[in-house]
This record gives sequence, structure tokens and C-alpha cells, in this order.
Amino acid sequence: MTQRYPDFIWHNGEVKRWQDATVHVMAHGLHYGSSVFEGIRCYETHRGPAIFRLTDHNKRLFASARIYEMPIPYTLEQLNQACRDVIKANDLGQCYLRPIAYRDLGGFGLSADCPTSVAVAACRCVSRPSRVTRCCVAMLIARVTLPRRVDSSTARSICAMRPARSAMRAVCAVTRASSASIRSVTSERDVAATLTCASTSLPNTPAALISARPATRQVMTVRIFQLV
Repeated sequence: MTQRYPDFIWHNGEVKRWQDATVHVMAHGLHYGSSVFEGIRCYETHRGPAIFRLTDHNKRLFASARIYEMPIPYTLEQLNQACRDVIKANDLGQCYLRPIAYRDLGGFGLSADCPTSVAVAACRCVSRPSRVTRCCVAMLIARVTLPRRVDSSTARSICAMRPARSAMRAVCAVTRASSASIRSVTSERDVAATLTCASTSLPNTPAALISARPATRQVMTVRIFQLV
């Protein structure tokens, strides 16, 4: 199958044509693997593309670079904006983001002084949700609609269940939801729509941003989506 690449990529501070984002063959990262990256999902929702835990992912990228003693010449917000910009430039909805920072061409040798280059690519992707995704969606529905019926220990037990059938049955039991309603979540788009709809039922919650009470934070994420 022929790979179809996007038209644009964010590279060193600007959105440019895909083919113009080049790396020299003597770049430090190519020879010594001195690079760090993240993989981030963006989902299509009725309010537009929503990036899953964008800030948290990019914070981890900065943490990885710090351990590597590789300074990133951009702020966290600039990198977040780069992710949004590359999605808009390619007119993408559901997609996969790959921010990467690497030591570029400089001196030769392992300890050479080299500048850090940064890029963010976005490509279209379609995949079916995993068992974990289905369980998390089901647990989120339970937390939003019936918050007093599921305590955190029960939630942790359910998420650890194998096989998937057992987890689904347990979710149905504690939420009194029908198994058909959980099985109906069959695509990433449906998952995103479910999460977005759930978020709108919470008071004082920005669009596509879901908050969990302190007792549930071990199971549910505190911040999930950021709109592009």
C-alpha cells in the first residue's frame, strides 16, 4: 500500500511543505539516536478536532529532553500551538501527532555541541478502539451519569479485568447500563463523541475538557481534551 503523506509539517518554528523539512546526513540525532518524541491522538468531535491530553504529552516531551540535557528552543505553549497549527494546515480531523526534538547538525562526536531542531507531523489515521478504550468510555459514562454508584476501588478492579467480556459485564452491573449501549462504541469517532457529550453534562466545564473528582483521579484522567 502506498503511503500518503500530509502536505504540511511544522518544522523549527514554521509550517512548511512536507518535502522541505529536511535533515542533514551528518546530524547528531541520525548517528547517535539523540532525539525524543511523543505520539498524540486527535479526535474528530461535533465541536471540531480535539487533541487528547496535549499539554501532558508535551510536558513529557520536555521532561525527556531535560533528562537528555537537550534544550528545546520553544516554550510549552509554542509547541502546543504548533500541534494545532499543523492540524489546521493539513485540514485534518481525526489524526496522529508526532512532535519530535533532535540534535541537528553541529560538531562531530558523541559529546559535540549541536543545536536542537523540533518538528511536529500530523497524519490521518483510522482505527478501532481497544478493550481499554471501551472500558474507559464505559467508566466515564458511569462517573458522569451515576457518580455515586461506582467507587474508585470498584473502578480499578473493573479496568484490571480480563478478558474484555468480564470487564464489560462488570461495567453493566455497576452502572445498570445495557451491554448494547457499550458495544455500540465501535469507532474512535464514536468514542470521541461519547466523551464530548459526557463533558457537556458537567457544570462549569469548558468544551471537550472533562474533570474528575479527586477520588476518581486514579482511574479517570483529570484533563482529557483540548480543542484545536
